Amino acid sequence: MSNDDSLVILMLKCCWCDARFTVEAPHAGYMAWQAGELIQNAMPEMTVDDRERLVTGVCTDCTDDLYPMCPE
Repeated sequence: MSNDDSLVILMLKCCWCDARFTVEAPHAGYMAWQAGELIQNAMPEMTVDDRERLVTGVCTDCTDDLYPMCPE
């Protein structure tokens, strides 16, 4: 695996319920985001959900509770 393919594995704790979860991010993209690049530009290969967890620090269950699906 070259440096361009390396991953950062982030172990986070939900700021609402204290559940622990991990998010994997490409190293180069993570460093670009930390340097000020917009996360969607720095790591477009990540899912929207994983990027959101990285930005907010909120787990999937709490996100679903905080923002339930709107009825159509």
